[in-house]
Amino acid sequence: MFSIFLTDQLGSDLLKIFDNLMFSVFPAYRRVSKFINIRKKIKARKIAYDSGGYHFLLGKIKSPPNPYRTMKIYEMLGYGEEDFLIQLDLPPSPHIPKKERIKLIERSAEFYHIMREKMPVLGVVHGWDYDEIEYSLSLLEGDKIVSAGTYIATSVIATHSAQAEMVLLRVSRRKIFERLVFVSRLLKDYEVFMLGSSNPNMVHLVFLLGNKYTDGGAWRIAASHGVIYLPGDGRYSIGRKAVSKRLKNTNLLRCWHKESPFSDIPFETFYQRLKNNFTYRALWNAWSLKVEESIANEFSTDPDSYYRYLLNRFERNRFWRDVLRFVWSNYSQKYVQTNLEIFLRN
Repeated sequence: MFSIFLTDQLGSDLLKIFDNLMFSVFPAYRRVSKFINIRKKIKARKIAYDSGGYHFLLGKIKSPPNPYRTMKIYEMLGYGEEDFLIQLDLPPSPHIPKKERIKLIERSAEFYHIMREKMPVLGVVHGWDYDEIEYSLSLLEGDKIVSAGTYIATSVIATHSAQAEMVLLRVSRRKIFERLVFVSRLLKDYEVFMLGSSNPNMVHLVFLLGNKYTDGGAWRIAASHGVIYLPGDGRYSIGRKAVSKRLKNTNLLRCWHKESPFSDIPFETFYQRLKNNFTYRALWNAWSLKVEESIANEFSTDPDSYYRYLLNRFERNRFWRDVLRFVWSNYSQKYVQTNLEIFLRN
């Protein structure tokens, strides 16, 4: 099963769609008292906590990164045996010298070992070339599950997500997908939590390359820009600004509406709410990702069929079709995991 973990405050309506949630603890660095024992209040099967390492990279957290402080926050929030705790990590920028990237990789590994002595954190594998990623992995213990980042937020591919994070130095698309291929290949013997898939198309590529868990935050950002997802198809603008292609034919939306948690609302009424109300769009996009999760699970352990499905799906989208062919041709050992899980992020 692919599970989507949600990092959002849209309330109990989300839990009607998902039983797995993801939260960034970034706000807790400023005021942890607001989140004490939050785990007991959330009736989710699993929760994943993101340590906020990326926010340190962006300068959004002014104090120096401190693994002891992150552990204290995790303890105050509370966590269960099946929850995922991501280590405090320091993602290296591709624009800094290699020696500086290595130092950040080593420091992240130090943070991991400090935290691993006290709690079951997931180590994060970093690096921008094969040697760096291999070195990063060697510094972590041989746990069954590890995590890595797509780094997609450093690329123009991330669109709204990248703009929201204010990443000033972009990385080429080719670099992003080359790295995704060789990190997936290097970690093929692990259950990998690939952080930051961003959108449904990226989610499918991540799972096609053998990764088991992922998260994505574009569902909520897309909703804020008047964009909705249509499962098995793509993203469409229904708001005032056309930031994606306009939804001109509602037949597919109408069909999916009948299968959705919103089916008790007459379609025309629902469609107007979808166009005018952010919460409806956000919940719809979250549900759409849950459908994408089900689609992906149909191809567990069958990468060839999965590839053919995606090739047909991207037939009218030249960019994602070319990306699909690129990653597929460069990934030598093809395997799709079972029980895959998607974590939705703010």
